Amino acid sequence: MSERSRWLHRFAWFTLLATLLLICSGGMVTSKGVGLAVPDWPTTFGYNMFLFPVSKWVGGILFEHTHRLIASTVGFLTIILAGMTLSQLIEEKSNKVIEVLAAAVPIEAIFVGKLFAMLAASIVGIVVWVSTGVAAVSMLTAGGAGEIPTPAVGSGPFLILTVIYFAMNYLLLGSVFLSIGAQASTVREVQTLSMPVTVAQVLIFGFAALAIGSPDSPIAIGGALFPLSSPLVMVFFSLSSVCLIA
Repeated sequence: MSERSRWLHRFAWFTLLATLLLICSGGMVTSKGVGLAVPDWPTTFGYNMFLFPVSKWVGGILFEHTHRLIASTVGFLTIILAGMTLSQLIEEKSNKVIEVLAAAVPIEAIFVGKLFAMLAASIVGIVVWVSTGVAAVSMLTAGGAGEIPTPAVGSGPFLILTVIYFAMNYLLLGSVFLSIGAQASTVREVQTLSMPVTVAQVLIFGFAALAIGSPDSPIAIGGALFPLSSPLVMVFFSLSSVCLIA
């Protein structure tokens, strides 16, 4: 059994014990007849469930609120366990697929093909979510899609530019992550080596967002000149300026 499988096994046992604790807590609530001690949900007397003051955990509220917190914890643990199990299954299948592909196709071609396949999947995801958002605004607002602000370059060119710049940014960062993956031999090494790049990616997005309000600022200009942030900055530029070339 691999180290990752051992951790999955331990986490499954931990989730099982938490579930047993939840059953016992539910039994206490039922036996004391305090199931309606907290009348509202998902809030607790108007408070966020997880921020309810401890000083008010008295009488039946103690048993019912504790049961809710344990149930929420078990829910989170179950979601995490499902993700870990799915990841383990996918990794095992991927290893077998990679063995077959590596024997028939150059490994460089596999990496490039995966990079472009994930790019295509990401673009499809963006299209789906944008379409869903526009449809939701159209149904939930009086003005419909007309309530959405129009970018400086126009809606059509903006969408085209967004796809182009997103593809550039994705390919640049994807190449960096592929390089990291080529240097690592285990999942843990990949996570360790990719953490600085992930943090830098979040910071780059934050700096690029500053270009919306102040496109002439030194940070915006620097972001437009830096290769890894330039595509994102250009997307933000197209929201407020018709100038598309840094």
